[in-house]
Amino acid sequence: MPNPRTQSPPTIPTAPIEDLLLDARNPRLGRHSIERDLSQDQVLELMQDWSLEELAVSFLESGYWPQEAVLTVREDLGTSKNALVVIEGSRRLAALKMIFRARR
Repeated sequence: MPNPRTQSPPTIPTAPIEDLLLDARNPRLGRHSIERDLSQDQVLELMQDWSLEELAVSFLESGYWPQEAVLTVREDLGTSKNALVVIEGSRRLAALKMIFRARR
């Protein structure tokens, strides 16, 4: 049996922000919204009222820490490869997407 004291800690896989998608079926968006086929821009617009600015400022001041990892699932959205859809950490991803858009 391996000794847990000598094992390396597990690594968290990473992906570029542009490869991560907001979940257009997130229940927090409301039944009316999730029944529509929303684009990523529309989902981000709906999330504007979710205090994203506070998270964005925190990321800019302190950075993004590994313990704040988001959880994703691979979904077939009709693209050439399965998409990485964020199912936990939507607000964090939305705040990061806002930062990246502002820097363009």
